[in-house]
Amino acid sequence: MGSSTYFSSDDKLAGIDNQYYYIYSTDGTESLYEYKSENNSNIINRKAEIAKAMKLKTIAPIQTAKWLIDQKKTKIK
Repeated sequence: MGSSTYFSSDDKLAGIDNQYYYIYSTDGTESLYEYKSENNSNIINRKAEIAKAMKLKTIAPIQTAKWLIDQKKTKIK
């Protein structure tokens, strides 16, 4: 995995790098696609380690924001 971008929309978090597109849904569903290939099958079972790494990077900003709020490290001035 090289450079990656992470984003959210509605009830999903997603990460994309130069080869894979990872989607995490708040209902617990996860998907991984090789988006540059012509195969649009979910390959999460075959590439579990890649999916795990992308999941950790995808949810990290949300966890950080939650911690900042819980610890009252944010203020509106």
